[in-house]
Amino acid sequence: MITRRGFLGLTGASLAAGGLVLTGCGTGTRSSGSALRFAWWGNDVRHRLTEKAVDLFTEDHPGVEVTTQPGDWTGYWDKLAVSVAGGDAPDVIQQVDPYIAEYAQRGALADLRDIKGIDLSRFDEGVMATGIIDGAVYGVPSGLTSIAVWYNAGVLKEVGVELPDTDAWSWDDYARVCERVNKRSGGRIAGSNPLSFDHETFTVFARQRGEALYKGKSLGFTKDTLEEWFEYVLRLQGSKATWSAQKAVEEYAKSVEENALATGRAAFGTGWSNQFTGVMEASKDVDLRMVQLPGESSGPRRGIYVKASQMYSISAKSVRKDDAAELVNAMVSDVAIGKILLADRGVPAHAKVLAAVQDKFPKGDVLAAAYIDKVGKLVQTPLPPSPVGASTMVTAFPRHTQDVLFKRASVADAAESLISEMTQALS
Repeated sequence: MITRRGFLGLTGASLAAGGLVLTGCGTGTRSSGSALRFAWWGNDVRHRLTEKAVDLFTEDHPGVEVTTQPGDWTGYWDKLAVSVAGGDAPDVIQQVDPYIAEYAQRGALADLRDIKGIDLSRFDEGVMATGIIDGAVYGVPSGLTSIAVWYNAGVLKEVGVELPDTDAWSWDDYARVCERVNKRSGGRIAGSNPLSFDHETFTVFARQRGEALYKGKSLGFTKDTLEEWFEYVLRLQGSKATWSAQKAVEEYAKSVEENALATGRAAFGTGWSNQFTGVMEASKDVDLRMVQLPGESSGPRRGIYVKASQMYSISAKSVRKDDAAELVNAMVSDVAIGKILLADRGVPAHAKVLAAVQDKFPKGDVLAAAYIDKVGKLVQTPLPPSPVGASTMVTAFPRHTQDVLFKRASVADAAESLISEMTQALS
């Protein structure tokens, strides 16, 4: 079963650790040894779609053989690290921020500017940013994503709570509406899923205050801002707008089919737009929707950003870089392949592909594409690439947050400890 952490712990840095076995398999396998190797993580749906895409690619490129290496997220980075260290990395590697910076720093990824066959000019600079490190391009976006507030409209109707103006709501508005849901339901329904076990929501919160998760190779937020965030999540817990600490941990570990938003046990939560369709399909007839995060019009700046949901990279040691580039280019810009993949890896980042396939989107992807289009026009600053060592945040942030929620540490001590741990990791 796909856990909530695996499914909604989402793309980007929130895809916290786990375990894929990179073994050649699938219909894309044409031979071993000389074949181009393509590795990615995902669920069974992604595997089937990608295998079909690779089949189409090999039909159109009869001289290129491809060995597909699909797997799940769990253990992906451990396995990839071993293969890179052994000089046996796949030719085409699915990557994501913040890990891409670490592989680039090790010299494991090729600078795509030096390889013919990929037209990088077709991609928005802001979306490309997380794959550009020290001026070199190490990743091509497979799709677009952005963090959003998801809500269960049926739950709000059931308890008689009106949705605030989400184009102008503040974090206080969010807390109040979540408190009302809990109160009106007699404590049966949580106002909000936990906001605090992944750092992405905090990233938006910090950016709204003119700060950032990272600035260059250092942290970009102040201790005061982190303390303010910890105080806010404590407020949600204390007012019963969200789960108790123990309940939050239990809910976070549940499968996507048991997700509290999908099953009506919570009214609000945050998630990535590229996972929205999966949750909608798991929830069947539940009326789920997505809106922008609070605080976008009440702070000094907007914090929202659009980023690559994942990226395709090419191994620096690949002896078939031109063929690898052909495959990458097809995966991101071939309309026929786009009609197979649709928005599985996020809303297509290539405008031509998006225009050709969006009328085939299921309802969830229609809503995701509309959301990306809306918030994309609001972004004030792109998300910069994460520095080497930033992957520590994936596990450090939830650990220190749990110390706060379980009252094992004060807000000030937890903030100081997190900052100290991350400063050391980035040094």
